[in-house]
Amino acid sequence: MVEAYTGTAPEGLLNKDLYDIPVTASPTFSYYAPLRNYISTYLPPQSLARIDKAFVVADLAHIKQFRASGEPYIIHPIAVALIISKMRLDQQSIMAALLHDVIEDTSLDEKDMELMFGPTVKDLVEGVTKLDKIRFHDYREAQSENFRKMI
Repeated sequence: MVEAYTGTAPEGLLNKDLYDIPVTASPTFSYYAPLRNYISTYLPPQSLARIDKAFVVADLAHIKQFRASGEPYIIHPIAVALIISKMRLDQQSIMAALLHDVIEDTSLDEKDMELMFGPTVKDLVEGVTKLDKIRFHDYREAQSENFRKMI
């Protein structure tokens, strides 16, 4: 059995080889497992490894944050990523879904995203982050813009 990680300051993530941290070491792996199982049905193993890395970063970045319900915050990004995966979107889109609140809610920034995941994922994360700042007339208009940005 892999010993669970307990957390790291987000800025410490840049100094780690994130491929050496087993995804199963996460105390929230049980929330991530259904998403991981689903995406493994249509994405190749190398894509799964990169998505695992994004999960580990998002999980560690949010490790001390909780929802009002008391559940770990990471359940929200996982839920968003599951919606994206049901549309059978690509690896970068799923990674961005997992990471979409990291820039806003932690000390990691756009440069960190690009360094760890490349310009495409960074641009997707920035795009989703900027959606929060746009005011829409109603919920349907906001949802439409969310889907347009993802596709």
